Amino acid sequence: DAQVINGLARLERGEMATSRSMLRRAIRRHPLDPVAWAALASALVPHHEPAARAAYRRAALYATGVDELPFAHEYIAAVADVARGVRALRVGDYALAVDEFERQLR
Repeated sequence: DAQVINGLARLERGEMATSRSMLRRAIRRHPLDPVAWAALASALVPHHEPAARAAYRRAALYATGVDELPFAHEYIAAVADVARGVRALRVGDYALAVDEFERQLR
């Protein structure tokens, strides 16, 4: 979804409010998308930890069927990086997908 990709791009540039807005719109369109929920969790962490926890749990639930994963910033960052790679694969951006997956291996 373009909203998720744009929301992630805004997140990476530090445009947190715009990122959160775009990601919430994406979630309204696709409420079971774990990629969007993981990205929103990352965008919420600096200012809204309870909401970030809830978003992270939804991402985990929709991605794995498990909602009791531990909450930690490292987990959210890892899920978001993998999510960007999966999203890139879905839209056919294989170079970006490889970059994101390689980042996880470092």
